[in-house]
Amino acid sequence: MRILFVAAKFPHPPLRGYQVRAYHQLRLLSRRHQVTLVCFSANGRSADRSVASRLCEEIVVVPHRTAGMISGLCGGVLAGRPMQTAVHETPAMRSEIGRLLGEKRHDLIHVQLARMAWCVERESWPPRVIDFVDALSLNFQQRSRRDRGLLRLADRLEAGRLLRYEREICRSWDHATVVSPVDRSAIGDFPNLSVSRNGVDLVDYAFRVPVCSWLAPARAAKCVRSRGSIPGSRSKASSSGRRFTSSDAVWRSPRCGLARGSCSKSWKRWRAARR
Repeated sequence: MRILFVAAKFPHPPLRGYQVRAYHQLRLLSRRHQVTLVCFSANGRSADRSVASRLCEEIVVVPHRTAGMISGLCGGVLAGRPMQTAVHETPAMRSEIGRLLGEKRHDLIHVQLARMAWCVERESWPPRVIDFVDALSLNFQQRSRRDRGLLRLADRLEAGRLLRYEREICRSWDHATVVSPVDRSAIGDFPNLSVSRNGVDLVDYAFRVPVCSWLAPARAAKCVRSRGSIPGSRSKASSSGRRFTSSDAVWRSPRCGLARGSCSKSWKRWRAARR
């Protein structure tokens, strides 16, 4: 199968959660399919381009210039579209997507994030699949509870627009995915909206015996739960990820205060042995 994969950012290096997800989706899809990647400008490093080129048959990188962003933002806001979508709606990206679809050589369109759905929202063929990753509308609802003043008003307005847009996509597209049941319930109970969870790479993150094996695992798990994420990671951790790392990663992460405080001598011995 020939797949047109549309992403907001170049997937390598995978620094953000959605970039990690896109990278592994490309890695798995490339085993059996021919993938054309279309995304906005990379950071220009040749090593990053070479990694992606091993996974994709073709890579099309579109410059994301300020003039195009302003043009899309003005037009989108006047049309009542979410700002998250409008700022990515550039003439350069529209031209490239139109050219690729005009060749009629792809069997499936895969779009990552609602902000890139505008690229193919008017197409009825080939079939369209979107990976929302998170429900952006839910993210802005949560922001509105923390922000104050005009920023809170803007968050609420954007959350409403995003929710309408996400539901419109679910009604008209062939399939959609999110990472958790919480995001699915925030968008709505659509039959074509499914949960595709993130996982843990058991090769790169293989289990190791904790340095401080005498300390109760429950105490280590408490440290992970209190932080809400895997130590050293900026992304949200799934419950399975927390269980997996609770007795291991806590002691291997230099950012964990518990390891430095409660067992400082063992921590220093371990650090010295690693050097």
